[in-house]
Amino acid sequence: MADIAQLTTISYAGTAIPRITSFNGPGMGTPIINVADLDDTAVEKISSALFDGGQLSLSLNFEADDTMHNHLNDECIAGNSGAVVITFQNGTSATNTYSFTAFPTNFTPTGNVGEQLTAEVTLDVTGTVLIA
Repeated sequence: MADIAQLTTISYAGTAIPRITSFNGPGMGTPIINVADLDDTAVEKISSALFDGGQLSLSLNFEADDTMHNHLNDECIAGNSGAVVITFQNGTSATNTYSFTAFPTNFTPTGNVGEQLTAEVTLDVTGTVLIA
């Protein structure tokens, strides 16, 4: 049976981020380097062997007076990083976690007449992602 996202929690600097409606990432990978030169007849590529944790994107129902929402915005402005933990619940007592350090690099509130305020948040991963 597939896990569902409903019970997933995401924390930043030890505090849960409230009112998340969706998330995407972190988009992990190892970049490939093109090492072809003018003598080659085909493209040659090698792994950079440097892990890139990518980014974690969050959509949330924004509350302008929420302490954590304001903290993420402040961290984005200041260029600070914090510990991020994503906890996946699988419907039983077992959980899996992704743990890493990330910089908030984007915090964009959005509003439309008669609709819920929302915000898009981007966290840029630095270092490795530990999966447990």
